[in-house]
Amino acid sequence: TPLLSLMQSFRDRTAAGAGLTPFALPKSLVVEVSGPPGTGKTLLVHALAKSLGLAVLELDAQRLHDAADNDVERSVYGTLDQARLLDALAVIDGCDTLLAKGSGKVDIVQQALQRHSGIVVLTSRDSSQLDANLDRFVVQRLTLETPDAADRAKIFALHLPAGVQFDPDCNVVSLAGQYHFPGALIRNAMQVAVNRAWAANPTAPVISHSQLQKACHDQIRASLD
Repeated sequence: TPLLSLMQSFRDRTAAGAGLTPFALPKSLVVEVSGPPGTGKTLLVHALAKSLGLAVLELDAQRLHDAADNDVERSVYGTLDQARLLDALAVIDGCDTLLAKGSGKVDIVQQALQRHSGIVVLTSRDSSQLDANLDRFVVQRLTLETPDAADRAKIFALHLPAGVQFDPDCNVVSLAGQYHFPGALIRNAMQVAVNRAWAANPTAPVISHSQLQKACHDQIRASLD
């Protein structure tokens, strides 16, 4: 993908320019991934990190919503410093409030980004609601759309762990068309179905159509409670 190519290019340039002066190359690469809940932002970030051979170090920005400035500074700087030391991909997840227009915390995060060395991914629900000053740091933005039926079928299959199979009667394409789930609910449904398959047959777990359909129904029921 273009985003992966950008990240890999940055990594290659950084490695090649290790002996250059600090001003010869940009020290950090900041990208933003936005989209409604369940569109696969977290899944994408982890897939990118895996392709780059990097660990992921994540900061939940939502918990900093009401935090004092010094606590925000300590959390953001601490996460980025640890990511730099571990050569990990840093993620500031759910930064809609922390970096919203008019937020008093934007300057703190900007200063931390400015001094960081490495790749940082910002995730949000709606890029248009973030402070415009971030444009000075964000190199590329990617907006994810709610998955269609074909994408949902792929997400079902993506969450099938090794050692577990779909029964031949399990029509994932049909279920993907029936349940207009975001990625997070598909993941949850698959986890439930997998656990039930393991419980039913620990030596050769198989997910039947009825098992997966019931797991999907359970997600709807839980969301209504």
